[in-house]
Amino acid sequence: YFFIKRDTANEEVYNRGFSVNDMFPVSTVGVVTAKDAVLIDTSKSLLLDKVADHYQIQPDKMLIANIDYRPFDKRYVYYDVSKIERPREKVMRHFTIGDNVGLMTCRQTVIDWSHIGVSKYIVDDSRVSNKTKERGYVFPLYLYDTQDGKTRHPNLDMEIVGHIADRIGLQFEEEKSGNIEAFCPMDLLDYIYGILHSPSYREQFKEFLKVDFPRIPYPTDANEFYR
Repeated sequence: YFFIKRDTANEEVYNRGFSVNDMFPVSTVGVVTAKDAVLIDTSKSLLLDKVADHYQIQPDKMLIANIDYRPFDKRYVYYDVSKIERPREKVMRHFTIGDNVGLMTCRQTVIDWSHIGVSKYIVDDSRVSNKTKERGYVFPLYLYDTQDGKTRHPNLDMEIVGHIADRIGLQFEEEKSGNIEAFCPMDLLDYIYGILHSPSYREQFKEFLKVDFPRIPYPTDANEFYR
């Protein structure tokens, strides 16, 4: 129940779309180290020195990973899950094993909605927003089945994908092959990312973007999907 007046004129239209939380079944909030001053740095050598000094150990270079820390601020994290407060390793492992990309957004906001990004690295909890209420979520595009970085499958709801395929008249493929009669997971991510950056979309649905994960309108045809 809301205790303020809300413009719900577009609610029915908005609810016809799919939620990003439904499209990407596996997701998580970002990493919280609780010791950023020790476990995160812009220099690998300084990071190793800080970890060695703080924990009185010989740090493992293999535990250093890239982290998307803040907007336009890529750093290194000593990704030892026994030392990080909330490593979110069940999901973040899909960014450290092999090539990947993830959609970043928030579930709730306290200011006008502009909380969107993409990353190919481990993501910090404050990457999308540093407001306390606005937890940053990441939705990986692919999930890796093994540790060798070779076997992966899309982190997508295939029922939603099927509806999109029917609308745009193209078949879905798990990896891009160059077939002009098919679309792949990255094409879906591009479409979602483009919609979420649309000023008209943000204005039309601003009341609903504040309170839950964004919902994306289904494309009407291939031209709309790729424009």
